[in-house]
Amino acid sequence: MDGKWVGVNRRGNYFYLEADPGPHYFCLKFRGFAPPGLLSLVIEKGKIYYLRQNVTLGGGIEVDLLDENEGKKYVAEYHRSSFEEKHHK
Repeated sequence: MDGKWVGVNRRGNYFYLEADPGPHYFCLKFRGFAPPGLLSLVIEKGKIYYLRQNVTLGGGIEVDLLDENEGKKYVAEYHRSSFEEKHHK
């Protein structure tokens, strides 16, 4: 988000983060696929947003903004990811 690493996801998982209101840029990459998925989003205070990463047939990534019902359904069906950022020496 906004050029900074914020998480990692695997199939059937999700993660969440908090962001300040205002414009933000999301870039989702998937190992071995290019180009990355990009999404620009203006976040409103107190609102929850659900983003989904999809691999396209052409070998790229799409980022979808789900509506609230779709997002809640996805979160209920899958598991929350846990991860740590690896620091390079």
